Amino acid sequence: MDYQNKIWVFDDIIDKKYQDEIENILVGRDSGFSWYYIPEVAPPLLGEKTTVTGRPAVSHSIVNRDGQNSNFHEFIRPMVEEACKRTNNMFSVFSQGRTFLQFPLNLKDRHILDELHVDNRITPHLVVLYYVIDADGDTIIYENHYSNEKSVPEHDKRIIKKKVTPKKGRVVLFDGWYWHTAEQPTNGNRCIINYNVM
Repeated sequence: MDYQNKIWVFDDIIDKKYQDEIENILVGRDSGFSWYYIPEVAPPLLGEKTTVTGRPAVSHSIVNRDGQNSNFHEFIRPMVEEACKRTNNMFSVFSQGRTFLQFPLNLKDRHILDELHVDNRITPHLVVLYYVIDADGDTIIYENHYSNEKSVPEHDKRIIKKKVTPKKGRVVLFDGWYWHTAEQPTNGNRCIINYNVM
């Protein structure tokens, strides 16, 4: 796959009807979708220090290292495939698929970003990040790259490469070894679908 050191952003990656169906399943009034509480939306890896705490959310695992973990995968897979096709990248493995729903929190340290991270530190991968609804809470991708920096870069050494604002139907795809994070939403809920493909 030809994605190293690249970032793509596409709006309306799928038609409006499909966008609405995704939104209704995940955040519709009577959707019945299974969400699970997580105490930190971007926890540090075991043994690493964190300076960011108190960022709970709800999540749903779609695909994990053991394979498909949710029936939602078959429904959302065409969106992931279409996004990858737009970058001229083919893939053979879904290594991880999750969705997250964050709520505006009353944080005194709201200006502090969520924990800086890479989703998978073992294998190079492409991140496919789809925005389910319009929201604030930008995704921030740094020039800092895991192949050069194995631990979280110090604050004064972080260089922003791209900021992407959540917009319904928008998808950002990027080299998964770029260190990245997100801002907390302040005006409403933030809902994303996050896949790692190889």
